[in-house]
Amino acid sequence: MKAATSTDSRAGTPLVRLGKGTLLLTILIVVPSVGFMIWTEVYPAWWLHRCVDSYIPSVQDRLGFKLGLLSLPDSGDKRFGLAEVIPKGPMATAGFRSGDIPVAYHGGMNDFCGALESTSDPEGYTRVDVVNVADWHLDYGTEGRRRELRIPKGNWEKGAGR
Repeated sequence: MKAATSTDSRAGTPLVRLGKGTLLLTILIVVPSVGFMIWTEVYPAWWLHRCVDSYIPSVQDRLGFKLGLLSLPDSGDKRFGLAEVIPKGPMATAGFRSGDIPVAYHGGMNDFCGALESTSDPEGYTRVDVVNVADWHLDYGTEGRRRELRIPKGNWEKGAGR
């Protein structure tokens, strides 16, 4: 086997050789793209954590509910849901019941948190789909299994005088 010498044109040549402009363009495209992909995975979990740990505790007393982890029948899995709904409170008046679990295609709690934060906005979107723990075992198409409710509008932020 022949040793690589300075006359061997392949020795020490990088696999890909980019010009300065192409390298800069590649960096400007690849780095933000990778950052965006990481952000789309991390942000929903971070936002949900912030909502469950900080925002919901600041409004649940005024709206008349307590959030908790609810056990699903037969599976033992746990999901965040309304562990308690205070009778005659704003959430009970809107049709929410103890045991309701927010559900949605991209995560029910994300939609629930977004709807809670939209209650003080007159144009805010406050619709939430829920399934009660007692109805969880029913088939998806069963009438009344999944209910569409709206979180009552109002300024439920801390210090809003409610």
